[in-house]
Amino acid sequence: MSSQSWLPSLHLATAYLSPAYRFREKLTPAIQLLQPHFESDYAILLEMAPNVVRTEVLHFQRLLKIPAKGLAKEYPIPRPLLRADLSSKDLLNWFEINTKSGSQPAPEGLPHYHLTHKHLAQMRADRIGKLLVSGLELKFQQLYVFPLLLRQQLWGLLCFCTPKAELTIPIEGYYCTHIFARTLADALAQQKYDIRKALKTDFFIGSPTAISSPSKSVKVKDAEDHLLTTIITNTVPGDIFLVDIQAGKAIFSNTQYFLGYNIDKKENPLELFASIIHPDDLNVAVLDFIHKLKNAADGEVISSEYRMQHKQGHWVWISERAKVFKRFPDGVVHQYISIMQDITKEREAELTLIEQKALLQAILHTLPDIKLRLNNMGQIINAFGTDTESNLLNAYVHSADTKTLSDFLPPFVVRGILANVDKAIAQSNLQTFEFFLSKQGEVSYFEARIAPVGEEEAILVLRNMTRLKQVQNDLREQNAKLDQKNRLLERYIDSNLQLENFAYIASHDLREPLRTIRTFAQFLNRNLGSTLDAENRSHLDFVIGAANRMNQLIEDLLTYSMVNSKPLNREPIDLPQVLNDLLQELQSFLEESQAEVELVNIPTRIYGSPARIQQLFQNLISNAVKFRQPNLPPRVLIRGQEDHTHWQFSVSDNGIGIDSEFHDSIFFIFKRLHTTDQYPGTGIGLALVKRIVNQHGGDIWVESEPGRGTTFTFTILK
Repeated sequence: MSSQSWLPSLHLATAYLSPAYRFREKLTPAIQLLQPHFESDYAILLEMAPNVVRTEVLHFQRLLKIPAKGLAKEYPIPRPLLRADLSSKDLLNWFEINTKSGSQPAPEGLPHYHLTHKHLAQMRADRIGKLLVSGLELKFQQLYVFPLLLRQQLWGLLCFCTPKAELTIPIEGYYCTHIFARTLADALAQQKYDIRKALKTDFFIGSPTAISSPSKSVKVKDAEDHLLTTIITNTVPGDIFLVDIQAGKAIFSNTQYFLGYNIDKKENPLELFASIIHPDDLNVAVLDFIHKLKNAADGEVISSEYRMQHKQGHWVWISERAKVFKRFPDGVVHQYISIMQDITKEREAELTLIEQKALLQAILHTLPDIKLRLNNMGQIINAFGTDTESNLLNAYVHSADTKTLSDFLPPFVVRGILANVDKAIAQSNLQTFEFFLSKQGEVSYFEARIAPVGEEEAILVLRNMTRLKQVQNDLREQNAKLDQKNRLLERYIDSNLQLENFAYIASHDLREPLRTIRTFAQFLNRNLGSTLDAENRSHLDFVIGAANRMNQLIEDLLTYSMVNSKPLNREPIDLPQVLNDLLQELQSFLEESQAEVELVNIPTRIYGSPARIQQLFQNLISNAVKFRQPNLPPRVLIRGQEDHTHWQFSVSDNGIGIDSEFHDSIFFIFKRLHTTDQYPGTGIGLALVKRIVNQHGGDIWVESEPGRGTTFTFTILK
């Protein structure tokens, strides 16, 4: 046969993109013309199509085994070829370098690539040759590859092998990604619509007729499926696996790496997956999953979440979604499609959100407030109350009939809240106001706090302020009392300053004239006393007594003034020794009244001013003896007791006692309960005692009843 008879026949095989030819119907006659020259009664056809976006890039879209007689059989495109994107220019250059013309047994003048088994290593040395040989997995002694050209564009490869070409690609993987694309067609309807729209453009010439469906172009359908598959596998947020249960392995995957592992190097990725599942999640990942898959209906998506260990050692949360892909005739699941997605960040964010929600719920239920989410019309969207029953509004808010603010609040309060809601939304800030409600004569005060949420809603917090108002009122009353006491204290301080000034004047300016009066009175008494009559003598005795009392008063005032004006120097005091010395000085005074003084539990050492401590006990002992009951010898008991921060002392007697109405006033200066004729004194002693106790960081009080004796108790800072 001449070469001229071959050319039209072969060109028939390349004409499927021309509107003038129906390539599927012409391929078989073309192969029948070529077949006698080869030891094969069928050819391998690799159809190629340009990328929709980048037309200079080609991808493999169909693999056909076409016999000289009978129907063509389609095989899945092997993964290496499916992933390959080849430049049309590179392929043409490759053919230009490797093509031989006229080599036998191919017809003379037809460009083709002739490869023998001996040249296999040479072919695998270049990228394109290696891709074809490794991808097709053909077994051959000689291989003839004819480029199918149309207008300098490569549209496919027609291959003949001797001996007969044997494809070893398993048919079970048939177009799994295309079928999977259809299972997600609903979710990607818009994308599919855009793809169909793109396919109607001039990227494809004419409308070729398909053998299987005369109403639709096979090429357009195939290009659509391939492009849709590419978009899905690049868009779906996860790794896709087609798993054959009978074979016990994944027969397709759209990824090379999973959790850092190179699964292309694994004969069976499922074995790897089983080994890296967290031990605590095996039931969820395996047993529960198998149970769900076994009972899954067609089209039903089953899902599970579990942990798997990354190659770097850390644990990763995985979301697996699966759908039955193929069943045996008896309905048992044969294959299923699985999408596995890393959801660690989502899980961590979910856990964080749960924790934050739990914290917020705890805060909401802890706060003794009513929280409402409402719109600007006063309609309640959500209500968050408290468990307390003390809130006047709680029962109304959680009532089934409560749907608006007007259902449980009076109109004037609702108007105030809605006005503040509008203000909060307009100004995007917090608004507050207070109101009160009266129920059965009981007035309750509330504070409303309003925060905007968007442009039509707000959060309303109602807080019961009744208790706070009561505390505020009590505080105002206490402040008023404190202010009054401060004014009294100021007057007291002013009087005290005047007293100190008077004491200074009395001790210096009045002392000398008084001494002169006493001296002349005593002189008259010695020299003229015997010559005076009874009346004049009484007058003279009165002058002398008054002068003596005045002198004692001046002495006591001077002592009181010195205690106030001089600073306190604290030093260790041997208290038993001080008291023994004091009792020695008072011995004649005590013996005269037949008084007895008993010391009990006296601390060996305290801190303070020795002189003032002695003066303190002296005044209290003297008062106990002086205010004794008639015909009853005085008994004085001095007892000590240790406290955490102070020493506590008590001085008890069996004297005449003090009425309770004078328990506070007896410590005022010059305060006397008896006349000087009954009990002599100046009224300064107990005031001096209180001042000394206060200077030592303590306090003093009295317990007494008339006729039952008196106990003075005071404390001194340690």
